[in-house]
Amino acid sequence: MPSKTAIKKVGSTALTAGKKALSLMQPSNLLKIGIGVVGIGVGIYFIRKQLQKTPHEEEVNTNKLSYPQSQYNDWADTLDVAMTGVGHTDEEAIYAIFHALINIDDLHALHAAFGTRYYRFFGIPQGNYSLTQWLQSDMNDDEIAIINDILASKGINYSF
Repeated sequence: MPSKTAIKKVGSTALTAGKKALSLMQPSNLLKIGIGVVGIGVGIYFIRKQLQKTPHEEEVNTNKLSYPQSQYNDWADTLDVAMTGVGHTDEEAIYAIFHALINIDDLHALHAAFGTRYYRFFGIPQGNYSLTQWLQSDMNDDEIAIINDILASKGINYSF
């Protein structure tokens, strides 16, 4: 059987640990912990996006395009507007453009028309992003899967 001194020592250690745990639960400490967790989450998000693939650059075969060049330029501008702004992504406009593509050359022409454009994440400048980088940064995995399914349904062998 443990001695009274040993029991008091264990009890004192438990009491000290409990007080430390309670001090961490103070609102000022919870705010610091919350900010730290959010910071780690944002850091992971940016690392994940940087590690994702960038588009392969393909020559546009203008003989196989389904539309005039001005149409791809208009679509590129529409995509830019559809993905610009905090919390504002017009998924339906994005899907409609990919539904209109007929072949891989149309997709290459859209990539070329989009080029690289200045991207901001929640107002924080990120730099010039390609169409693939914009989509991967602005849309979630389920939304990107919808775009990939649209392309696959047309026999366009490409995934974002």
